[in-house]
Amino acid sequence: ETLKKTATAAMEGMSAAMSSAEEGLERVGKSVSEAAKQNPGIVRAVLGGGEFALGDLLSQKLFQGKRRPSAAQTARLGAFGVLLSPILLRLVSSGFAGKSAFEIARRVVLDEVVIVPLMLVLYFTYTGVAMGHSPQEVIEKLEVHLPQAMVASWITFPLSQLADHHMPSDKAKLAWQSAVMVGYAAYLSAVGSKAL
Repeated sequence: ETLKKTATAAMEGMSAAMSSAEEGLERVGKSVSEAAKQNPGIVRAVLGGGEFALGDLLSQKLFQGKRRPSAAQTARLGAFGVLLSPILLRLVSSGFAGKSAFEIARRVVLDEVVIVPLMLVLYFTYTGVAMGHSPQEVIEKLEVHLPQAMVASWITFPLSQLADHHMPSDKAKLAWQSAVMVGYAAYLSAVGSKAL
């Protein structure tokens, strides 16, 4: 029932997008916003999967120089986004919705000290296991890539969250968050493939 409502809202948004780009984008944003209020975990899973898949495709084309992107690699990273995004949503949204400087600072510290390191360990472990790497190879990958991915996060997400809290609407906030995640997913994909 919940999945049906979410799928219906998404289909309504997609059909609207076909009729008129501007009007369609408005309807998609509204449908996603409404669905997110009713089923935030499902919507976040779908968006997270799309963000990681799109980020990987961009990485394969821009950083990895692949003429034909690997569908298997994109599917792995899309699946990671689907699996991880609802968990991150629950961690991040647990009492950190304020817009005061203190609330923003508290959320940034929580993200950068707890959530991002956990996400990165899960990311490099998941991708290593999915690619058939041995436990030792996964540990080596973590030792090499975790520090640089953390530094990139420390640069990207605090600035992103400051901007996020000053967005004029929920639709603008959603678009901003997704754009940042696509960019970070592209970065992670490039780092994981040793393209950067």
